[in-house]
Amino acid sequence: MKKRVLTMLLALILVLAALPVASLAAEPKTEPPELVGNMAIQDGGTYYLSMVVAVADEDEDLTKVTLNGEDVEIDDPYSVALRLEGNKEATYKIHAEDQAGNVLDATLYMKPLSALLVGLDGVTEENVKSSHLEAVQTAEQALLDQAGLFEEDFCPQSEMDELLALVKQCRALEKKIYEVEAAADKLAQDMDALPDPTKDSREQYEAVLAQTQALLDGNNLTDEEREALEELRDALATAVSDLDAVQEVLAQARATAAKDPKAVTADDLDELKAVEYNLGIILQTTYLTEAEREEAASLLEKVTELRKVAEDAAEEPKPTEPTEPTKPVDPTNPATGDGMNVALSVALCLAAAIGMAGVAITRKKF
Repeated sequence: MKKRVLTMLLALILVLAALPVASLAAEPKTEPPELVGNMAIQDGGTYYLSMVVAVADEDEDLTKVTLNGEDVEIDDPYSVALRLEGNKEATYKIHAEDQAGNVLDATLYMKPLSALLVGLDGVTEENVKSSHLEAVQTAEQALLDQAGLFEEDFCPQSEMDELLALVKQCRALEKKIYEVEAAADKLAQDMDALPDPTKDSREQYEAVLAQTQALLDGNNLTDEEREALEELRDALATAVSDLDAVQEVLAQARATAAKDPKAVTADDLDELKAVEYNLGIILQTTYLTEAEREEAASLLEKVTELRKVAEDAAEEPKPTEPTEPTKPVDPTNPATGDGMNVALSVALCLAAAIGMAGVAITRKKF
């Protein structure tokens, strides 16, 4: 009896000891196939350079591999290499199975290297603007990142050549943006250095006007920058034009003031009033040098005296006929005997204050 019990216990021990071994032996292998490449590979990822991707199975029991639905020959059940051509628009669908029934499905997207130039479609050195700077810098960094992934064993040299060409293109765009910015900064400095507009500073105003127009002639300005520069150009052009008008007023005043008072008649009255008015206008502007201001004041005195002579002549008795009351002379449309365009001069002089205010406002805005 005792011997029988010992035999049963031994048998039970053997059965219990055998259970884990049998259980483990029955467990299937669970390691699925995976993708391994010369760069990090992720299902659904986007890539730009050519690469070699391996479908690997640690259990060395690959039974099926397809690329875009086409069967790939399995020479080694541990690993199958797939060459994926880059720098083009393509989709690669990879499917793999092993003997244990594990399945791998992955989709990789390939794009041309030029797709990294996000937001720069159609942008060249001729039309790149400051608003493109962030996109240019982002694209350049993305290209440099791809250059760091380049491996000559897997990627053709043509891809590196294109990478370098695109990086060069980005740097040319960035350089152009900075060149336009430097020109705008120089313009702002020259504007700040401008003295009051007079005959002596006319050339400085013309030079700044030319700088402004040069920037406007290009196509490298944003709408806001162009609007500001157009206002600046118009203000500078007005200042230069007004300076010319001031010289015309002075020239006419010199000729008028030189008249012999004995030769002045009532017919000269309108012209004298117009010249007197124009002199009064330019004396209120900053467009005169000190010497011109003294001369203009002296000319005003002489013209005023001549105007009084003409008024006295106009008051001499005439045949009594019904006449309309004398109307004030319209300074914007005076009757002149020598064809002087007083209206233009007056209009430009009156625009002086407005024009230079525009210069100041635009200088701050740009």
